[in-house]
This record gives sequence, structure tokens and C-alpha cells, in this order.
Amino acid sequence: MQLLELLNLSWTAIKEVPSSIVRLKNLKQLHIRGWKLSEFYARPASPEWNDPLQTALFSLPTSPAPWNILLPSFLYYSLPTRPVPLGLLLPSLSGLQSLTYLHLSDCDLLSIPNDFGCLSSLAHLNLSGNNFVSLPKSISQLSKLQTLLLEGCRRLQSLESVPPTIDSVIANNCTSLERFPELQFHLLTSNHSHLNFQCLNCFKLVDNIQSISNMIQGQSVKLPCILDIIIPGGEIPKGFSPVGWCDNIQVPNCEYQYLMGITLCIVFVLNPWRPFSRDFQLTCLFEVNGVAMRYPVRSFFKLNYAMAESPHLWLLYLPPQCGEFSIKIISDNIKVMKKGFNLVYKQHAL
Repeated sequence: MQLLELLNLSWTAIKEVPSSIVRLKNLKQLHIRGWKLSEFYARPASPEWNDPLQTALFSLPTSPAPWNILLPSFLYYSLPTRPVPLGLLLPSLSGLQSLTYLHLSDCDLLSIPNDFGCLSSLAHLNLSGNNFVSLPKSISQLSKLQTLLLEGCRRLQSLESVPPTIDSVIANNCTSLERFPELQFHLLTSNHSHLNFQCLNCFKLVDNIQSISNMIQGQSVKLPCILDIIIPGGEIPKGFSPVGWCDNIQVPNCEYQYLMGITLCIVFVLNPWRPFSRDFQLTCLFEVNGVAMRYPVRSFFKLNYAMAESPHLWLLYLPPQCGEFSIKIISDNIKVMKKGFNLVYKQHAL
């Protein structure tokens, strides 16, 4: 099967991947997904919203809609992940040079092979729901990696090996996570227009992360157009000025040449009236001098491993604007509690 491009072994209870898989030189997508009881109960009965590939991957088995399950939310989100631990054994994958999409979720992986760094074409890596403590240093060599999913990796402690090419890191419910990536390194080296880091329920991270304005304050190089981070927190950080629901931000013309950007902080909680919903979205609409900007900023996330019952912060960096700058936050299944802003200036202006 040397011409095979997609191999889907999800929900097959496979325990060991044969070493001969490296002969699949044209393999572009490999999916191995462990069976998860809570997800079985939460699968939508109709997958029309998926594209054909996603429908093929996730349409088995169908199940009752979440609102038909007579379980309290605290019990629903504490369901066991699977009846029998899988403990997937992985061979070396270094020969899969065409692989662009690797999905290894809920496989009870205790460690990630160091030769992952040899997957030179890899753009999307999903390691959610596994039991490893750290990422191999070789992951930093993945020069095309854009998306890294680590949801529910409850033993993971650090994201320091994340490569600078990354667009999005989803680390929700990584409850042992203590160290964030070197964000200034990412800002200095990334050519991407939007960087996204989601860390819901990562409470150990709060004491070891600076506010977004401190991370970029004083930089003199080009920054990404948009940077958004979600972390736990219920208060607007120091240095941010509060913004009311109808207040505008005024940027004087004399300061524009020294301005690097505008940082926003939104405190939000998940809607308690939708206990079975796992889809959430924050949207930031903004106008400059009464003219709406063409593209809003959106942060969409799912909570597949645990609900977030405490407040969180959406920290958002936007490019510099001159004049009257107004923002409007639209939320889906989310209640916005507070808003604040800060102006970030170039190094020589400090």
C-alpha cells in the first residue's frame, strides 16, 4: 500500500503500530484515536457540519444528543476515559517524510518518541488526552508545524519545546502545566499573522506567566498582527485601564509613531445555563474613527476533557491604530464580566 495517503485506525483498540508503517512513503494523514466514554455520549447524532474527511473520521459511532442525557454536568465530565487502558506502543515514525497530519489522542502515551523531529512535513499534531510529562526537544525541529493540540494532557508540565513556526497551541485542561513557551522568542521569529495559545484550567500557569503587555513591551521588531492567549484569572491585570461597555479608546496622533499596538483583556466565565455545551466562542469587533475593521478577531474553543467553572482571561494584542478606537465583544455560551486595555510603546519611547 505504498500509495496510501490516509490511514485511520481510530477506535479500533489497536495496541501496537507495526514498524512496517514507515514503508508508507506517501502517507499524509495518520489517525489513531482511543475510545473515550464521555465522547461517545456526547457525539452529535448528525455530522452534517463536518467536511467529508471529518465525517469519515468522527461519525462512528453515533449517539444521543447531549441534551437527552440525564446526567448532571459534574458527573458527565468525570466519566472514565475508556474501559481498559490502551497503552499504545509506537515504532519509529522517522521514515514518514510525507506525513502532514498526525492524530494520536487518548492512547495512554507515557512518552513521545524523540524522533518526531524527523517528520519534516508535519503541520498538524494532536496529542490530546495522553499521559506524558514533557514534549521531546526534537519537536522544536518541526519547521512546518502550525497546530499543536495537547488538551487533557494532565501530566504535561512544560511547553518549552514548541517550535517558533507555530500558529496555535491548544493546551486546555493541562492541569500540571507550569511553564509557558518563550513567547518573546516566538514573536521575534514568527512570520505568522495570528498566534493563538489556549490554556483553560491551567491554574499552575498563572503564577509563572507575565501579562501580555509585559511580554511585548519594549520590542522594536515587527510583531504578529494578532496575538491572543486564554489563561485562568478573574481580575484585569495591573497596567490595564478599565473599559466600559460603551467607552472608546483614544489614541493621540502625537503618540502613534511610538505605538507598537493595543492590548485588551477580557474577563469571562462560561455560561452556567449550558452545562452540556462544549463549544464556545469569543469575537472582538473593533472600529477606528467610526469605520469597522474588515476582519473580526475570533477565539473558538471546545472543552473535551473538563468544564471551566472559574473565570478566565482573554488577552488580546492588536496592531496600532490612531484616533478613536472602539471595541465590542460578542460571545457564544460565554458571559463577559470585565474589559480593560493598555497601549504598548516601542523601546525607544519608554
